[in-house]
Amino acid sequence: MAVQAQYPSNLLLLNTNNSNNNDDYSSALQPPHQLSRKRPRQPTPIPIPNNLMNQFNPPPPPPQQQQHQNQNVVSTGLRLSFSSQQRLQWQQTSSLLSQQLADQIKQQRHEIDQFLQAQGEQLRRSLADKRHNHFRALITAAEDTLARRLRDKETEVQKATRRNAELEARAAHLTAEAQLWQAKAKAQEATAASLQAQLHHAIMNAACGGGAGAAGTADDAAAGVMSEMHFRACPVCLTVKNSTVEVYLS
Repeated sequence: MAVQAQYPSNLLLLNTNNSNNNDDYSSALQPPHQLSRKRPRQPTPIPIPNNLMNQFNPPPPPPQQQQHQNQNVVSTGLRLSFSSQQRLQWQQTSSLLSQQLADQIKQQRHEIDQFLQAQGEQLRRSLADKRHNHFRALITAAEDTLARRLRDKETEVQKATRRNAELEARAAHLTAEAQLWQAKAKAQEATAASLQAQLHHAIMNAACGGGAGAAGTADDAAAGVMSEMHFRACPVCLTVKNSTVEVYLS
């Protein structure tokens, strides 16, 4: 420590000596005719203030502190100086810091890996959920479309069934009407055949009789047959009469 404290004053003295040496060297390099004309400069001493000298030359440390420093210098068995101990401590500290920094980097890298893995797992789950929801929405839409089409088809089938029933009822009604008309036609045919037989019988009876009486009888028979025909059937459409209505005009 005493050597380090006296270093600035020695440095100042070395600078002054170097300046003197430089002057001597420069004068030695000059040619001879210049040396004869110029006189060598005498070095002028630089006045140094006392306070500046006191700053560069601090007072010596007390004996206890100097003894303690000496003990620090020779405390190791390898006779290492204080700077060597400082360098060793700095190396140990730097190695310790490097190890701690490496551990922190490793831990942070592990945490980053875990974070990325967790984010990847979360992203995979979210994508799976979205895909599942999308498929469910597609299936629901397909089911709704199919159900709507089935309802439309069922409505069409119901309409067709109802129309078929109406047509069947209409066909049954028409069949019944046809049967009724057939029965009426058969009845009219039977009535016409009966009237024709009666007329033929009356004509035969009239032919077998003779004279005017026979002719009158034939006319009466024909008139009776015609009146009976008018009573049983319509003279226009020949429909068999079921009932009659008598109208009295006053």
